[in-house]
Amino acid sequence: MISPKIRWETGETTQTITVRPAESKYYKVSIDYGVYTITDSVLIETPFVKAEFSKPGGCNPYKWKPVLETNAPLSDLNINWTFGDSSIVGLKNPDFTVYNEGFMTGSVKVLSNVCGSELLNKSELFELYPMSDQKQVDAEVQLNQEITIIPKNEGPFVYSWSPQINLSDASIFSPIFTARKEIVYSLIIKDEFGCTAKESFKYTIDPDLLIFAPDVFTPNDDNLNNTFSFITVEGFYGEIKKLEIFNNLGEIIHRSGSTELIWDGKVKGKDAPNGQYLYVITYQIGDKIYKKNGKVLISR
Repeated sequence: MISPKIRWETGETTQTITVRPAESKYYKVSIDYGVYTITDSVLIETPFVKAEFSKPGGCNPYKWKPVLETNAPLSDLNINWTFGDSSIVGLKNPDFTVYNEGFMTGSVKVLSNVCGSELLNKSELFELYPMSDQKQVDAEVQLNQEITIIPKNEGPFVYSWSPQINLSDASIFSPIFTARKEIVYSLIIKDEFGCTAKESFKYTIDPDLLIFAPDVFTPNDDNLNNTFSFITVEGFYGEIKKLEIFNNLGEIIHRSGSTELIWDGKVKGKDAPNGQYLYVITYQIGDKIYKKNGKVLISR
């Protein structure tokens, strides 16, 4: 009887070999009987273990639901999960409930019951926050200013902003908008554990930044800077009511309505003396009346 010649792809010629593959692998072998050769392969399947750590969430108590992926039977594995002071063994998909807040470590350790080796050892530090309703934030901003809204409740949540008008994205944590008029943005926050919270942000336009007036003018009939007037910023949506000029005694020396909002530097038809005067510009936005005060110098 002819003894076959065995040759593995590793170069070994014994009937059995010992291998330690890092991952599942086929090992080819050829058996030569002299007149014919048989080739075959043997699958050495190593256990595959992977853990997906989701973010904890929910209203207190908090939930943590990590997931373990593996191709090995559970009976071949020793699985030990921990989250803070809690532990769960033997499950691929544990469901933790904790009442503590602050920093907490989640971890999993997996050993093989077949060979005794450690297949996985993973941990991650999480910070748990209480998701809660917040008081309305009131802010005064400049007209046409680009504003980034930053809520308090930040996490792996679903964000729903309203109204959606003028927002860069109504479904993200921190959207951007351009301030064009008074507006209130409301936010509903939800997580995958059923917890919800509300936040709101009210933005009003800073009235002192809507109107720009010079601090000096020269009413000397040279057709340059002869009158005192002012300009509103682009996008101004209010209504100018009147312009008033006061002398240093607090007496009104000029008043003009909304049709002619300038001062030519005269008082009752005569040139006002050089010096500093107080102006008051009255205007309305919505149902609110604003006054912009300032000083202007006459220099001839």
